[in-house]
Amino acid sequence: MAIKKVILTLMVIFFNVKSFAVEITMWSGHESLKDLQFAARMFKQKTGHNVNVKVFYIEAMRSELLRNANRKTFPDMTMVPADFLGLYKELNLRPLDNSWGLQKINSTALRSVQLNGNYYGLPVIVGNHLLLYYNKALVSRPAKSWQEFEHQHQRILAPLGKKSLAWNYNSIYRFSSFLETFDAWPIKNNRISLATPQMVDALSVYKTKNQSNFVVQNCDSRCSVNKMKREEVAYTITGDWEHTELYAALGSKLGVAPLPYVDGHKMKSLSTSFALATPLHSRNNQVEKAVKDFAAFLASDEIQQLFYDNYNLLPANSKVLNKIQKRAKGNSKIMIEEFLQSFPMPSEYRMSIVWSILRLGFRDLTEQEFTPEEVTLRMQKLADRAQDKEPEGNT
Repeated sequence: MAIKKVILTLMVIFFNVKSFAVEITMWSGHESLKDLQFAARMFKQKTGHNVNVKVFYIEAMRSELLRNANRKTFPDMTMVPADFLGLYKELNLRPLDNSWGLQKINSTALRSVQLNGNYYGLPVIVGNHLLLYYNKALVSRPAKSWQEFEHQHQRILAPLGKKSLAWNYNSIYRFSSFLETFDAWPIKNNRISLATPQMVDALSVYKTKNQSNFVVQNCDSRCSVNKMKREEVAYTITGDWEHTELYAALGSKLGVAPLPYVDGHKMKSLSTSFALATPLHSRNNQVEKAVKDFAAFLASDEIQQLFYDNYNLLPANSKVLNKIQKRAKGNSKIMIEEFLQSFPMPSEYRMSIVWSILRLGFRDLTEQEFTPEEVTLRMQKLADRAQDKEPEGNT
């Protein structure tokens, strides 16, 4: 009789859980689906709620979100790079308060989702910052400056038929590390300011350094990673997302070092978070609660630790990140320290304008042979035109 009661009680609990279980949709722009799949499976085991994750390429996701804004086809939640949140008005996103677990999040990550005093996303994963990778078998001590790249090339690498550095010179994200370095950040006092002496310096030095004989020419991201894996170069500057692939190829020969100095200035990478965001109006109260529960689940100490242990993804949870930092050694320690010294990519609306204009300006500099001074003036004209057309209230 007692066994029957236990079975009956378990059946009641089971059917009660299932009766309140809901289907929630998530669109993700994160390159790896595995991290969200395992979290969704664990969440379903715990709550009965099913999270359907659909993955988009980053380039396509922004347009898909905008196209579906204010439609029933808009997902219950999204996992997006923090700079997407500058479109919070267009996407009708919900501002989040501490009941969503914001108090658990690292302060650098929090700044990446803050707009006009509100937080429009819950950072889940942090990083996406640039690092200096090097081959310990080719150089025993990592270069601390671009000048050392040249010295090591002359003394050590050129006799071996190798170059010092391969990196994606045409990447605006790589160039952005020179913006902070030369105090050339393009938004000042809520205006896009590109025709400045600092921007001229940043463009000039960036172009000159990358025309050096120790740098592999015309090498994109895939090319630079492959040259590093084949040990044809001693260094590459690329993101934390490449660490797993490089380590698989080089093993203990792979070193990670702080970004080097350029003309006496320390290179400083941008960083961002991948954040969970949700529309202002949920389909119903049950969905809203399930989404909030999933957000708390993703930000929990347990899941944040698993993101790092299983996928080498830096957690946004401040407590977990601090614990990992204290225990980290070698490459992992440098990766975390460089993130903590990075510059959070602003999420404001004008940044999307800036990136588009910088791409055009960069093409003028590298393909059309305009001088840096001419490039900055041309970029400023485009910026002024765009700001004159800017929708009222956007920041």
